[in-house]
Amino acid sequence: MPRRARIGFMNENFPLLFVLLGIAAGLYGFFIDQADFAQAFLGGFLFYCVGLMGLMCAAVNWNRETAAIYDIRIDYPVGNPFQRESAAAKAAFGVLGVLSFFGAADFWTATIIGWSIMTFIMAVSRLIELKYRGNCSIYNSGALLWYEIFMPMVMIFLLVLWKTGF
Repeated sequence: MPRRARIGFMNENFPLLFVLLGIAAGLYGFFIDQADFAQAFLGGFLFYCVGLMGLMCAAVNWNRETAAIYDIRIDYPVGNPFQRESAAAKAAFGVLGVLSFFGAADFWTATIIGWSIMTFIMAVSRLIELKYRGNCSIYNSGALLWYEIFMPMVMIFLLVLWKTGF
């Protein structure tokens, strides 16, 4: 695969990178550190999928030049002032995700619940855009949409498993 095609693939499917990093961290925690299955994967997903991805997305949404590219890829008007508000929410949860690496169980629970609500509502918004505006742009209907639908469910499922001792 040519370099340009690989870069294009990663631009369109960047959530996949963070999910794979979270899985790798979960496997490491489970097999090497001997952590509980749910705890190992929650830790990996919190750090990579919530923390680092949140901080990266916040930086993209805050910077006017990269936000303009994002606006085009999601089919929003360029210069959308909502980008900075989105950056603030993503930065807040990004910091919570990174801090979860060092935090206690209750901290993990609050981070997962808040992040899951935000992310799932973002997915609902994308689905509304898809249905009523026919917005099939890559950041509205691609990997990001699937990530926003399934990762909250995965995180809450793992949280329930962890809290119930499985």
